[in-house]
Amino acid sequence: MRGSCLSHAEVIEALRGFIVTSWSGHTDLRNPSGMPPEVARIHDTAAGSVVDQSNIKCFILRPDGEVEAFFNAFPNNNVSSFGFDRNKAGQFFAESVRQFSSELTVPEPPTADRCPVLALPKTLPDGTPADARLLLSISPGSQLSQYLSSVAEPFLLGDECKAALGGTTQAESGTRSIKAKDLFSILSHFYPPAIMQNTGAISAVEGSLNLAPLGTNEDGAWASLTGDAILTLDDGMETRFSTKVDALVSTDQASGKFHAIRGILEGVCPKLPGRDGRGPGHQLEMTATFESLDQATD
Repeated sequence: MRGSCLSHAEVIEALRGFIVTSWSGHTDLRNPSGMPPEVARIHDTAAGSVVDQSNIKCFILRPDGEVEAFFNAFPNNNVSSFGFDRNKAGQFFAESVRQFSSELTVPEPPTADRCPVLALPKTLPDGTPADARLLLSISPGSQLSQYLSSVAEPFLLGDECKAALGGTTQAESGTRSIKAKDLFSILSHFYPPAIMQNTGAISAVEGSLNLAPLGTNEDGAWASLTGDAILTLDDGMETRFSTKVDALVSTDQASGKFHAIRGILEGVCPKLPGRDGRGPGHQLEMTATFESLDQATD
């Protein structure tokens, strides 16, 4: 479904008693071998049905994990059924949830005194501990409401990134240039959090950044990381946009070994019309903070 309908008031109310999750991937519907096994098991229950022809399927599970019902996010498998009318799409989705869950006993949502305390994620989807995290948001001025959800994404910095950021010692006095692509593990998470053509993720990083020593203290050597990187989206059109990087890096003042990083990314990502030229273009003003987890607080 369109991301904008998930924030519709009727949809929020219809989903209050559910745990909501999703899987997105570019998998051939005739050979869904790229799906995780637990997703494929659910997906296959729609095999042979009208819903099977849709690339956006919705499933309602019982408490034991078995499928209660499934339905299309749009009437007649037609994603253009409602155009860009958020209200019509939201009302249809909410009514579908109510209709197909009518035989279930849906628990009441927790009251304020029973709500769990949520913590920002510190592990990857497979349970691997992350060593960095990025928090991304898009300006409320965007006309595309499906992009307005904030994103908290844990990730691994990787050896290449740590090696590029290391090297600043007590004795070093000069600014040096590093390749922005060496920070791909960080910059690759700076993109709009909604489905586009292809994966919509970052496919390439170009440019150079300046790493300038700032001094030392008992915690190590410090340096500023500044500059502009050019990011390319895997969106079928290779959309490119500039990203401003401004960060603080700490290293061991004797060996120069990387210790921690905390910084900000800013950029305006163009959401271009589709390849068929239909639909308006938009400018998505994005801001993200990122930090290594040994410096992070919840």
